[in-house]
Amino acid sequence: MVDERKLTITGVIIAVVIVIIGAVVLTKYAPPSYAPTSGTGVGTPQSGPVTRTAAPLNVTVPNAGDKSAPAGVAVPATVAPASPTGSAKLRIFNITIENNKFSPDTVAVNTGDTVHINITAVGADYDFYQPDYGLKVALARGQTNFVEFQASAAGKFIFYCVSCGGPTSGPVGSIVVVSPK
Repeated sequence: MVDERKLTITGVIIAVVIVIIGAVVLTKYAPPSYAPTSGTGVGTPQSGPVTRTAAPLNVTVPNAGDKSAPAGVAVPATVAPASPTGSAKLRIFNITIENNKFSPDTVAVNTGDTVHINITAVGADYDFYQPDYGLKVALARGQTNFVEFQASAAGKFIFYCVSCGGPTSGPVGSIVVVSPK
């Protein structure tokens, strides 16, 4: 007859070995982690490229139909109240990625806005990645997909195509989030 104490010790040893192996596998194959920045509600990279910087000064957030937006800045197709009582807006944008370039390549919104970006891949397969807001979507050639998030903190947030080589060698754009004036 097997001693129950030996069985218990053997079971504990096996469990510890499984936990250690699982931790090693998760650490080795996990994507870069993004730790929250104190008080902002968004993450900053612990490894990999820096994708969040301070918002530029004097940014004007365009409204639907705005003809005075600077070149490269997306004009929302739709702007609507995000709630019946608040000042935040739902802003819907359309951008394309073609010939390794996002067009337009800048989206400007106010903090608190709900942002919906339709992204169309033209001519090739691409992807859209913005780690601070946890946005990642695959874009098959000729297809439109979307990302949506609430702009919770001011800053300039870089987005890029991971499969194209990342922010140093692929198409890059930015989401600029400013405090409402």
